[in-house]
Amino acid sequence: WTYGTVAEILHIGPYATEQADIDRLLAFIRSSGYVITGDHEEEYLKGPGGFIAGDPANYLTIIRYNIATSAPPAPPSGPPPSPAPLTVAVATGRRGPLDTASVESRSHVVGVDSLRQPAQTFMTLAEHGQLVSKATGIWLAFWLAGLPNYYQQYATVPLAVGCTLLAAAIGVAAVAVLSRHRPTRRLSYAVWVSFYFTLPLAVLDALYCGWYLDHGWVFVTRYWYLTVFYIVPWMTFVPVAILLNRLENRATMTRS
Repeated sequence: WTYGTVAEILHIGPYATEQADIDRLLAFIRSSGYVITGDHEEEYLKGPGGFIAGDPANYLTIIRYNIATSAPPAPPSGPPPSPAPLTVAVATGRRGPLDTASVESRSHVVGVDSLRQPAQTFMTLAEHGQLVSKATGIWLAFWLAGLPNYYQQYATVPLAVGCTLLAAAIGVAAVAVLSRHRPTRRLSYAVWVSFYFTLPLAVLDALYCGWYLDHGWVFVTRYWYLTVFYIVPWMTFVPVAILLNRLENRATMTRS
């Protein structure tokens, strides 16, 4: 996958403070005689993961634009020479490799490179593993809290009230978690969260209630308060992701 020529800048810090670095990059592109030929693109080297936000001051984001010279030269008569990438460093910290140990400023490198790889917008295997482990841990805690009869010892009304409160808490968690993710990854992350917090948990409930307790598939109705939460994540995380993306797109169009 070949990008062609791009201009990019590394932003260190919260996503909300990107605009200053975007302005620096745009000014560099104009002053260097280039024009933007592609969409705004971001590559997230370090950011929020799972349900833990981390420190936004340490987020690493590459902001990138495809560019071209404003006045393309006439085609050469002979074989084209190998293009030499133009790189301009604009840093207030120490010179050295581009990593968190060798820089001291909030914005570090503006430059033009070629043959860049596309930004990663999908979850890594490590992120999938984190979601699986968290879902399994939550199921285990929920199971222990329901002993000795997996919540069958409670009346219907208290269970219904508990389910309502828990569903509301999941909705709040969806807003808090997804608002930390960028639009390019938000919806896919919401789908995977919904998947890992429903299907694997349903399998675990089937093994325990249906097989170990010998209720068979009747457990789906007998333990209705479990079945409800095979649906709730899909009704919260995915719609919240879509809503947040629409609100951000509307805000962007309003500013422009």
